Amino acid sequence: MRLVTFQPVGAPPQAGIVMPNDRIIGLDTDMLSVIAAGPPKIDDLKGASYNLADVNLLAPIPRPPKFICVGLNYRDHARETGMEIPTVPTIFNKFTNVVIGPGAPIVLPKVSTQPDYEAEFAFVIGVGGRRISAAKALGHVFGYTIVNRERWADVVARVSLNPPAKPLIAECRPVSVEDGVVTLGFPESKAFLKDLLEKRRSILEESISAVLEHSVAVRCVATNIDVLPDLPTDEEAAWILAEAKRIFGEEGADPAEVG
Repeated sequence: MRLVTFQPVGAPPQAGIVMPNDRIIGLDTDMLSVIAAGPPKIDDLKGASYNLADVNLLAPIPRPPKFICVGLNYRDHARETGMEIPTVPTIFNKFTNVVIGPGAPIVLPKVSTQPDYEAEFAFVIGVGGRRISAAKALGHVFGYTIVNRERWADVVARVSLNPPAKPLIAECRPVSVEDGVVTLGFPESKAFLKDLLEKRRSILEESISAVLEHSVAVRCVATNIDVLPDLPTDEEAAWILAEAKRIFGEEGADPAEVG
């Protein structure tokens, strides 16, 4: 069953079912109501019928109550980015007011020159719950869809020194400064970080230079520095910035007191 949210000419949006003959049968309600009621039965359909080519397709769920993402959720993606395969899920969320439908224009921000996209396989949750076992998990899935997740690669990399901090940078700390070169140390046990840091060297230099208000270069070395404690990401970011300022002799907070 292919469910869509569509808008007929001169009428409000509604949920509908796409039939094999490229006709859409309207359900006279929105998609969230359809999900709450459970999958409709074909034999019970009484809504108006429309040609698929004559309506405007919107996002299947134009305003989902939650939009939860899982980073590095398959091994090949972890390997291609040089990241360790997570032992626990890496969870983040997207703002639901930016959801748009197929063919809708994507507004490119002036601060970015590197728009990027990622094709995602999305699970639409129907029935909520807590402490759900793996054996019962699929019973909570209402359906599936495809999400084209847009992002701005240069902006994402640049904000890695600002809340919310990325684990990549949170593992490191400035360990020395000499002749305008900031040396970022990372734990010897996580050597894979070196390649990732090298790939983002220019972004790191731009970010640190902006914080310190003068131009610096960055180099990355493995060292036996203590790994940062498990703090919320905004505290990790504040710690790193405070430490960078301290190294340059600027006034900054003690990392242990940040937050």
